[in-house]
Amino acid sequence: MATPAQEPPAYLELADGRRVPLDRPQLTLGRSSASDVVLADERVSRRHAQIRRLPQGWLLIDLGSSNGTQVNGYGVTLPHLLQDGDEITLGTQRLVFHTGEAPPPPTPRKRQQAETVLGRSAFGLDAPPRPAASSEAPTGEHHLDP
Repeated sequence: MATPAQEPPAYLELADGRRVPLDRPQLTLGRSSASDVVLADERVSRRHAQIRRLPQGWLLIDLGSSNGTQVNGYGVTLPHLLQDGDEITLGTQRLVFHTGEAPPPPTPRKRQQAETVLGRSAFGLDAPPRPAASSEAPTGEHHLDP
């Protein structure tokens, strides 16, 4: 269990639910048994990609793989700084990157109300109550209350 001063390690979540902790400065992903994360898939190169820790976070580097590397459906040819929840695809293998940090609590948002009659009616709401009309308008003219 991580102490408050130590953040839990980032990890990769494999398609079968297993978690691979990123507890070293770099890990190699590939089909070779010499890889740190072995992926049994013919479409994955022997040394397919590498994940490297930087002060800014974790960097994903394609190592010249035959079938390429994707993050969130986009091909990665240059090093890519990973964000929490990024989906990495190597061959047909899908992995999800997690920072290991607890997500921030949701920020309470003030509920907004449609203030105009048109805005409220567009959502099937009654018109806002009108302020009490005075019996005299600023020009001195009298008008009838509705």
